[in-house]
Amino acid sequence: MVVARHLVRFIPGEPKSLVQNMEGAAGVIATNYLASRVAADGLTIAIPGRSWFVEGVTNGIGVRFDSTKLSYVGSPGAVNSVRLYKSGHRG
Repeated sequence: MVVARHLVRFIPGEPKSLVQNMEGAAGVIATNYLASRVAADGLTIAIPGRSWFVEGVTNGIGVRFDSTKLSYVGSPGAVNSVRLYKSGHRG
């Protein structure tokens, strides 16, 4: 919620943000949701736990996403979490 509160200041027009917490599985649940149910328009970000990328590459328990198809945007802290977005193209 803290990230959402301040992130909108850096987006033109300062749009409203909606926070949806998805706890569990060290971010696998949120990353599954991002990869499979969110439109590829770049309007949704996720801040999963630390192991989401490794879980995706190693096909960990419950993983239904391909880590290589998500884009790293940045981290709100000291490299212990990341922001992801799903876009229609790889850049």
